[in-house]
Amino acid sequence: MSLDRERTQEGLDELRGRLDQAEEALRAIRHGEVDALVVWTSEGDRVFTLQGADFAYRMIIESMSEGAASLSAEGIVLYANRRLAEMVATPVEEIVANPLERFVAADEREAFERLLERAASEAGHGEVRLRAADGRLIPTRVSLNPLPASSGAAVCVIATDITELRRAENELRAFAAELETRVQDRTAELEAFTFSVSHDLRAPLRAIDGFSRLLLDEHGEQLPAEAREHLARVRANTVHMQRLIDELLKLSRIGRRELEIRPVDVSALAARAAEELCAERPERRRDIQIEPGMAATADEELVATVLRNLLDNALKFTSKRTDARIEIGTRREEDTQVFFVRDNGAGFEMARAGDLFRPFVRLHTEAEYAGLGVGLATVKRALDRHGGRIWAKSVPGQGATFSFTLAPDGAREDTSGSRHLA
Repeated sequence: MSLDRERTQEGLDELRGRLDQAEEALRAIRHGEVDALVVWTSEGDRVFTLQGADFAYRMIIESMSEGAASLSAEGIVLYANRRLAEMVATPVEEIVANPLERFVAADEREAFERLLERAASEAGHGEVRLRAADGRLIPTRVSLNPLPASSGAAVCVIATDITELRRAENELRAFAAELETRVQDRTAELEAFTFSVSHDLRAPLRAIDGFSRLLLDEHGEQLPAEAREHLARVRANTVHMQRLIDELLKLSRIGRRELEIRPVDVSALAARAAEELCAERPERRRDIQIEPGMAATADEELVATVLRNLLDNALKFTSKRTDARIEIGTRREEDTQVFFVRDNGAGFEMARAGDLFRPFVRLHTEAEYAGLGVGLATVKRALDRHGGRIWAKSVPGQGATFSFTLAPDGAREDTSGSRHLA
């Protein structure tokens, strides 16, 4: 019995000694006092060199404003700097020799594991939330890079705290939403004002035109030629003003009407616009080529307005060419469907392209090409209502191409009457 007791005591003493050695080794590892770590794995013991023990390396890493750590292939932290410890509110000695995954938000650990697996062979990056000891979640942008085998570690991780960036983004989004609301309110007020003023101007204009016509009809023979010419100019200008008012009212109605979004046959609408605009000059219809099968999910009336104004614009500026050519088509730009109206007409200087879509701004004189300068502004307003956009490219004397979208960039359109974000 005494012999068994002695052997038992010897075994306990040996076990205590090994535990004391293990605790001392772990303490030294956690404080960066050793250069290597032996980790038992299913494939046997593996030795990892702790580069963090090097003084110069440690000085650089410890001075970083980002959290940094070196990991084994299994994700065990071999070294962590003070900044990472601050981010997770955990002492460095409690981070080392633990899986870094332990400090990642629970619902993002699988994603982090995938990043870690890829980082064994290639650099990667992503966004994960680190969980601090007090329960806070810290959004970070992490970069993972493979390390050379001679380093003893497998992966280097750099974590940048993006809390302030996220806060600034949220504030910016809130400000943008508020600004959008203000713009919509002001736009609604302006449209209501435009509608009211335009409507109220009709009556006096009708009176001016009526009395001018009455003077010419009843007293024209008694008036000198110069007076009759003046009255004719008055009537011509009242007609021009009435047309401007009509266009302003159309512009106002575009901003006020409810959209009816549904599948639209764009090719059919373009053909209809071409037939109507060429009714008085049917030979011009041959100048227009329309791509078949064009479709979109949009408001049919507004799409018709867009096509009619752009086609009218193209017909006007190709009217002096004997080889006029107008093309209406569509193309894909990444995930966005882009429609275009292209002509080989007069064109314009790109330096003035920013003025194209402002009401009553014209790049050509009335003597060169007649018009009111409202058509392109109407087009832009209709596209704004869809969340789309319009832009133009041109070379003077070589024509112009107007490209537009009927949905925000990156949106996929189908024929079911709905839109999807790509």
